[in-house]
Amino acid sequence: MKRDSYQAGNLTLVGKVWKVRFRESDLAGKVTRPSVTVGTIEQYPTKAKAKVKQAEIAKDFNERVAVVTFDALCDRYIKDGMSARMDTRASQSSFVRRLREEWGAKRLDWMASPEGIDAIEHWFRTLMTKPRPNHPARPMLVSTRSLVKKVLHGMFELAIKWGYLRMERNPIGFVSLRGLPAEAKKKRTKAFLTMEQYHALMNDPTFPEFIKVMIAVASMTGIRSCEVLGLKWEDVDFKSGLIWIRRSSVGQYQDEPKSEASARRTPMHEDLAEILRTWKRNGFQVNGWVFGNIVTGRPFRGAALGAYYLKPAGIRMGIANFGWHSLRHTYRVAMRQLNIPLEAQKDLMGHSALPTTMLYGADDPHRVEELRPENARIVERFRKKVG
Repeated sequence: MKRDSYQAGNLTLVGKVWKVRFRESDLAGKVTRPSVTVGTIEQYPTKAKAKVKQAEIAKDFNERVAVVTFDALCDRYIKDGMSARMDTRASQSSFVRRLREEWGAKRLDWMASPEGIDAIEHWFRTLMTKPRPNHPARPMLVSTRSLVKKVLHGMFELAIKWGYLRMERNPIGFVSLRGLPAEAKKKRTKAFLTMEQYHALMNDPTFPEFIKVMIAVASMTGIRSCEVLGLKWEDVDFKSGLIWIRRSSVGQYQDEPKSEASARRTPMHEDLAEILRTWKRNGFQVNGWVFGNIVTGRPFRGAALGAYYLKPAGIRMGIANFGWHSLRHTYRVAMRQLNIPLEAQKDLMGHSALPTTMLYGADDPHRVEELRPENARIVERFRKKVG
């Protein structure tokens, strides 16, 4: 629905009920005059008192119909609908930019129409990545398309909640991603290290000591790079041999861990504890952070470190797509190779709960001790073989 200008509405008394009518027009130009109940004559015995309530209703009506384009919905979504987590917010912002480029000028009611749904589905089927230097445009992976669709679905869910669309079912639910081109179904290679490659990194003369310590922590615990950077010395319990995951750090922002399952304590093998003790003695102490930047007083930026150190190292070793997350894959591959039980894998990785009921929670103290020998089996693989 669309309005031409601000409407105060026409207040009338119907029987013993005050009603206010507004003027709306649909895509075809058909004009309707929906009415909204103001209240009864007992509630508002005079027209002057009813007009006070009418002004509140008119304000709400005009705010609702003001959002008639997808571009306006994007503005509201960025302001009120995005995740509070900065790393999630960054990816959502990227997807919103891509959606706005294509659909910003379109009316929401048209996008929700059968014609609009067909156009959106066609767009998803032909979606290409943005070309970059040395990276020509290619069909976007189905996993990425699904993430873009999830954001669009969430935006329309809020459009319905906020009253911008009058419908009970989210129209984006009708968009199908079936029958995509074969190129879109190719999975990106998940890089991981062999033990020889791990030791090559740890002996790389171009790496500063803190990078090597970060590699060791990520490889020997499987925790995410944002969780590695979010560590403070108070989270490292040398006495109990535990590392507490209490926060994550992305860019200049610190947030809670990614999920409830991510907020946990994980075993710290003595090999890793010794590496961290040495780093604590010899490294810079910056505001309690294990990996603090003396320039900013905050943790380092993982993306910048990965681009400057890990990506070139991956090129030298012939490992495609090598980055911080590759170290988490290395930990996971080690678990699979050692046939560690799936329940232990899930808890060590800090994944969110699946429908299958787990015997112990990830933060159960007995469960941590049960996981310790499994963690030890993984860490001892990182010991350099002599001879």
